[in-house]
Amino acid sequence: MMNRDGSLDRSLEDLVHVGRIWTLHGLAMGQSALAASAETLRTTSALLAAVARAVEAPRASTEADPGSNGASSAG
Repeated sequence: MMNRDGSLDRSLEDLVHVGRIWTLHGLAMGQSALAASAETLRTTSALLAAVARAVEAPRASTEADPGSNGASSAG
């Protein structure tokens, strides 16, 4: 459907163009949000690994030297 000057066709083309712009914007924002979330998860994972190492370190040192924790052994 087209009127004499083609304004309807032009309006539809413009509408499709604006829709594509918004789609690209939404996709870019989604990608950015996912990338930021992934980075947060990587940081949190590294922090949890560091905490696990810190918790494990005293245990490893006391296992290596059982008398260092102040407990006396019966025997």
